[in-house]
Amino acid sequence: MTTLIELSGAGIREPQTFTYRQLAGMPMTRLDNVLMRKSREDDELTSWEGPTIAILLERAGLQAGPMDVSIEAEDGYVMELDLSDLNDAIVAMKSGDGRWLADLDEDCPLKLVPPHKPGNFWVMNPSRIVVEPAANTDSSK
Repeated sequence: MTTLIELSGAGIREPQTFTYRQLAGMPMTRLDNVLMRKSREDDELTSWEGPTIAILLERAGLQAGPMDVSIEAEDGYVMELDLSDLNDAIVAMKSGDGRWLADLDEDCPLKLVPPHKPGNFWVMNPSRIVVEPAANTDSSK
């Protein structure tokens, strides 16, 4: 499998590229009872397992301060978040029953799951994460 996640931007010290195999070898965090809010179907509670975004950012040398994050999927879909939106987020590689997502759907081996955000914030097959210092750091808001 050639799935890659590239991590870059001015908000990190050392750009990194993580292969599927490297991600699979990282410590896994399990998220249970994550509410997947859907726009077209009934909401459901789901469980996932994978390395945390925090591990990836730590390995890339995340800079201090507020950051904006752009996450791009293999298909070109882009989600813009701030770093705080990714607290507890994982790159899900396994379903709640422990099966690898790549075995369940070879077209979607990875899901970025921020557990405190609705399902439309989840990114299927994230391929690029760009971290930049926050554009608006006005603390008077």
